[in-house]
Amino acid sequence: MALIDNIPSMPDAALTTLLNNARRIETTGTAAQRQAAVEIIPAVANEIEKRQAEKKVRMAEAREAAREARKATATRKKAAAG
Repeated sequence: MALIDNIPSMPDAALTTLLNNARRIETTGTAAQRQAAVEIIPAVANEIEKRQAEKKVRMAEAREAAREARKATATRKKAAAG
């Protein structure tokens, strides 16, 4: 299995390390290493961006759920008091 096939299952920290190493090798590696880096950088960068976007969505959903929970609690307290 090629490294590029493993990208979706790699932890975030490993992706960041892989991207940093590929960018370094892109300028300092042998011709074969540079070619491999050029091929893998877009895939790794896209996966990182995709995960960041998904995280933003999850965080927005969590904020909205918390806001709704606070609103429901306030409504229950107001109903109990009144």
